[in-house]
Amino acid sequence: MSPARTRLTRIAGSYDRGALAYAQQGEASPRDWFDEPRRRFHGLLRPNARVLDVGCGPGFEMADLDRLGLRAVGLDVSRGQLRIARERLPFAGLARGAMLALPFRAAAFDGAWASASLHHLTRDEAPRGLAEIRRILADGGAFYASVQRGHAAGWIRGEAVAEDLWYTFFGEREWRELLAAAGFSVRWFLAASGGATNAGASGWINSIAIAA
Repeated sequence: MSPARTRLTRIAGSYDRGALAYAQQGEASPRDWFDEPRRRFHGLLRPNARVLDVGCGPGFEMADLDRLGLRAVGLDVSRGQLRIARERLPFAGLARGAMLALPFRAAAFDGAWASASLHHLTRDEAPRGLAEIRRILADGGAFYASVQRGHAAGWIRGEAVAEDLWYTFFGEREWRELLAAAGFSVRWFLAASGGATNAGASGWINSIAIAA
């Protein structure tokens, strides 16, 4: 098994074992900080637009997108997370897969939402992961992403799942350059301190971009 596959399998196992704890923490956490990116993201999409939630977890944000009148499809590497998402959204489209090889045709979606998922890629994998998101987006499609800000990378304890997970933290300029190289034009960018972060991170980067 390749190092990348081994790492992915380990991440999936951590999220499988911690699925219930992760969902319970999400249910207890305030979600008002999503209001601004949701509003901006929604404003770039037509009614009933098809949106892929990349790393959907237990489906919290899929449900948010659905309430905005968008058709959300969820993708996650963890079977445990997807089982909980299915309970929350019985009729939603859900798929198990990896960010580096999205199991969808080119230009299949009008938007992509990747909240706290892309930082599970290594720094070398990030360009490929972003290129995959660009591939499945129609021209002009909207893309929201949040990643933790910093420069470290490695196995770090994921408090919500009480398991080690791979994290890569990104600098602000680095993230902008990665988006541009993948074919995105940034429309909104917010880097802020605070929030729940893992050890070694200094805050969050939020971005909304258009598939150019």
